[in-house]
Amino acid sequence: MVTLEDLKNVGFEDKVRLIPKRSIVSIEGLEKSGKTRLALTAPEPIVYIDLDVGTEGVIEPLMQDKNILLYQVEQPSKLGSPAELMDRFKNTWADIQNKINQVLQLEKGTLVIDTFTEAYDICRMAHLGKLAQVQPHQYQVCYADLREIFRLAYKSSINLIVLHKMNPNFNTGILEYKGWNDVSYQVQTTIRTNRDNSDKGPEFSATVQDCRQKPELMGRKLEGPSLKMDLLLNSIQSGT
Repeated sequence: MVTLEDLKNVGFEDKVRLIPKRSIVSIEGLEKSGKTRLALTAPEPIVYIDLDVGTEGVIEPLMQDKNILLYQVEQPSKLGSPAELMDRFKNTWADIQNKINQVLQLEKGTLVIDTFTEAYDICRMAHLGKLAQVQPHQYQVCYADLREIFRLAYKSSINLIVLHKMNPNFNTGILEYKGWNDVSYQVQTTIRTNRDNSDKGPEFSATVQDCRQKPELMGRKLEGPSLKMDLLLNSIQSGT
């Protein structure tokens, strides 16, 4: 018969494990809804892996006042046969994986991947050479690569923030998530950004959609002075 002591001797624990003071977050929203600006309020130093040309001119001005390291990924052409595209994109994807692995070895700060929607597309191009007419089972090698990123993030001491695009459904108008659907199961917190245009100009806000560490934060709206990732992450990690 197996006893509790036998289980302890083979790795089972009965003591509370120290939880790392870092968070793994997904920020999702429409284009120009403030995803990048919100991510750039995260704890510094911020290492920003930019896969989206739409961020040009947004990050650079803030680099003068914040401790930000920017790595711009130049995507290759998507013209050509699947074999040509696989050969072209595999180097890009390998470079992204290597950079992520290096950054996650920092002792403090935040890694931002903008966007993880683009990362998913690059991963698929590297492994499959196309984004459409792919059998479900063929995606498994892509999913394995993406899960590995989050596995490394959970072992890291720094925050990971992945940005995601959303688009309204053509028929219903309901916002739909673009990218790898399993992300919501991989992250600890999901935040959705919003932009309202008024006579005074654009007004940005964000809502906590899910928070595994502090479920009571679900539904909280961040706006005005509270619209800062460092404040939210401090609240989550400190338990206050």
